[in-house]
Amino acid sequence: PSSVTYIDTDVFEDCTNLSEVSINESKSNIETIGIDAFKNCQSLNYVSKGVIVGNKYGSLRLPNSVKTIKDGAFEGCGRISYIYFPDKLSRIGHKSFSKQSWTHIYIPENLTTPPTIKSDQFLITNPFNENGYLRIHIPSSKLLNTYKNTFSWMRFEEYMILSTPDDSDIPVIKPDNPFDPTPPPIVTDPIIPV
Repeated sequence: PSSVTYIDTDVFEDCTNLSEVSINESKSNIETIGIDAFKNCQSLNYVSKGVIVGNKYGSLRLPNSVKTIKDGAFEGCGRISYIYFPDKLSRIGHKSFSKQSWTHIYIPENLTTPPTIKSDQFLITNPFNENGYLRIHIPSSKLLNTYKNTFSWMRFEEYMILSTPDDSDIPVIKPDNPFDPTPPPIVTDPIIPV
């Protein structure tokens, strides 16, 4: 309901059979995803904001009302590989999206101020996957420069690429199929002999 503004701490933690969550974008006032809210929901493979695009699985689309994703909110949700940040996101907690084998993060054009990444004293902690594949898709050169020059995002510069969200590049992963954690190949321009 529209009265909900906070998804509570640990509310769905370890719900290993939870596979899909849908939040109505037009009625949502959710501003905060609590600490460990969806932690270790190993079957969770689709979170939508009420707009279902084909039969795409493995994606996380939060409503634009979400401003804060707290520590460990989606930690251990290994089937989530494509994360679309909401327009108003301002803060990302420690290990919010960790323990995924590969992750694509899409920054919307309207997210012109990079979200703060929680830091411990002077050590910037990694909210994303620790040992896996990471790509941060940024839609414009100006925004790419903004993210590269923001202190808490500098450490991810090598993972940033200029690209827009394109649903055609999201693989269809049906819930009854095993998840393939193999990252897609990195495509480079072919070398053409002269």
